[in-house]
Amino acid sequence: MKALIYAATHKHRAREEERLIKSIKGSLELAKTQYTNDPFDNFDVAHFLNFPDLSKIKDLKRDGIPVVMSALYCENERESMLAEPHGEKRVLKDNARRCLNEADLVLVPSEISKTFLEKEGVLSKIKVFPAPVRLANFTMNERKQTELVSRYYHRREEPFVLCLGDFLNKKDMNNFLEVTELAPFARFYFLGANYSLILAGKYIKLTPDNVVLSTLVDDDIYRATLLKAKMLLVLNDFKADATNIHEAMAAKTQVVAYLKNMKGKCHLKDGINCYAKTGINELVDTIDLLVKGKLKKTTERAYKEVQEYSLEKTGKRLLNIYRSLLKEKHHD
Repeated sequence: MKALIYAATHKHRAREEERLIKSIKGSLELAKTQYTNDPFDNFDVAHFLNFPDLSKIKDLKRDGIPVVMSALYCENERESMLAEPHGEKRVLKDNARRCLNEADLVLVPSEISKTFLEKEGVLSKIKVFPAPVRLANFTMNERKQTELVSRYYHRREEPFVLCLGDFLNKKDMNNFLEVTELAPFARFYFLGANYSLILAGKYIKLTPDNVVLSTLVDDDIYRATLLKAKMLLVLNDFKADATNIHEAMAAKTQVVAYLKNMKGKCHLKDGINCYAKTGINELVDTIDLLVKGKLKKTTERAYKEVQEYSLEKTGKRLLNIYRSLLKEKHHD
């Protein structure tokens, strides 16, 4: 068995996308499954990672190669988004829809993602396949964590709530501003895509003194920041099953989510593996209780869950998916 792992070139990859690609390749290595990046090599299955290339998919289908496409795993950065904001909603990009409808199988991180694609006109078979997590990445020693975080953000060591988002996403930013204004008792670090001095300058004028704004960071600093954070704050329903949430669980960082419409519809379960609230005031009250140590953390349960998405277990599942597709092709 040999798989083509087809993704954006390194130069054009978003950071979240880069982590996904490394994890998929790592899971295949542990499953003793060969892979190649070269579309002109010999292989049995083609796996497109968040990268819609319609002409390449059609070429492979003509050659009888089964095509798998992973979708909606990397929606925090615009370079890798397959869905885009449209008012209060999100819509699937036309090119992404065309590519997904050519695939033999579409893998998505959650039931939310599956329902979204079905509503957006994707007719291919869709399977929920949670993103793999490299658990070993989140065992960095305390001293290194502190050194990297303090040096990068130019701040003394302090407890903080981490939020990941997009400076161009007005909905996310408005939610973030509202939370920080209502929670002067906590320090917030916002790491966002599409950072610019102009946008940062605009939001610095709007944010209270308890906020640190930054661009998205390199992998070692990202991991250290996630490990040092007291909480990961999720402010977007659509990202309720994003890759970084599993990474927070692997880091044993408490997840706190504002799920206005998706509570009970995703793997985030209030009081079990996270705290998920449907109102901003309720969310702020929860952060307050956690800061004061008056609310029991859900991190141990969350960590136990995320172990099911380890590279070892993901690799076995992925190999079974490839084999099943090949079997179906041979029966056609």
